Amino acid sequence: MDRKTNVSAILLAGGSGTRFGADGNKVYVQANGRPILQYSIDVLEAAEGIEEWILVVKDGEQDLAETLEFSKSWKLVPGGATRQESVLHGLAAAGGDIVLIHDGARPLIRTEDVDRCLEAVKEVPGCTIAVRSKDTIKLGDEKDLVLCTTERSR
Repeated sequence: MDRKTNVSAILLAGGSGTRFGADGNKVYVQANGRPILQYSIDVLEAAEGIEEWILVVKDGEQDLAETLEFSKSWKLVPGGATRQESVLHGLAAAGGDIVLIHDGARPLIRTEDVDRCLEAVKEVPGCTIAVRSKDTIKLGDEKDLVLCTTERSR
């Protein structure tokens, strides 16, 4: 990254866990002895070039967030009623010229993914991380009738 470019990382942790089937927010569910959210925290803290870390938490869960392990100084920001509002709150707190946004319920991010995004934004105004689908996905209509099957190779 250019020395004049500041990078902020926003980690969203304001979900409810409803679809996940958890009693509470899924980011605090233990996976291999650690909260799911901790994996993303560790990766973002290890990534080169990030200078500001922002954790957007659900109202009433600040105490849960403070039980996590941080090696960097994180800003805790209250989330909104929707994911879009939570992102907006995180962006309002961010001071970076470049802002990375990650969903804390997605713990399999790797440092090299973050590095590739930071490299990509040197060439294009924005980027995202995606993986090819391993499952067969059907698109349906309003009556749940199959319209088509997506092509996995794409």
